[in-house]
Amino acid sequence: MGQTARGAPEIGGSAHRFRVAVKNEPTLFPRHQPPWVQEATSSQMQSSPASHLDELLGEPPNFPTDFLPDGSAIGQALTLPTDTLELKIDRDGQWVLSTLSGFHLAVKNEVEGKYILYAKLRGHAVVDLPTAMIHIFKAVAAFEKHCRDQFQRIVQALELKSTNRQLAEYQTRQLFKSRNLPLV
Repeated sequence: MGQTARGAPEIGGSAHRFRVAVKNEPTLFPRHQPPWVQEATSSQMQSSPASHLDELLGEPPNFPTDFLPDGSAIGQALTLPTDTLELKIDRDGQWVLSTLSGFHLAVKNEVEGKYILYAKLRGHAVVDLPTAMIHIFKAVAAFEKHCRDQFQRIVQALELKSTNRQLAEYQTRQLFKSRNLPLV
């Protein structure tokens, strides 16, 4: 085993010469590291990534009350099942909300279905539908815009830290799923 002009050890014979790279990670002798390495690893362990992600997201707004205009007339109240709702189109072209347990609710259009679905995602057991469809459209559009903006803001912040866009998007999707926010 010889040495190169730079002093790095070489492995192999004259036909094959490889340089050995030295890592700055405390893997071989973790107890015998300089103090700055021990301080860096202990500070990384203290800050939990989950709390940092929650801090980036903040407190999500209350849908639909935070997105409805003041003075919007409220119509009928719908009691929702405890099962997971699914919005789909049936064979007749009608938008329906349904569950695997047999709940089936026909809605006027996709946006009204999203309104009920988003309210269910945010934890409401009873949803009050506004009588004016324009209020439903505006509430759903504003909530989706808020979620898109939050998603992009969190992805950009995480990408700056990790320099990995795919990892940042994955972590943000997981955060949105854990907080029952739609991925729009």
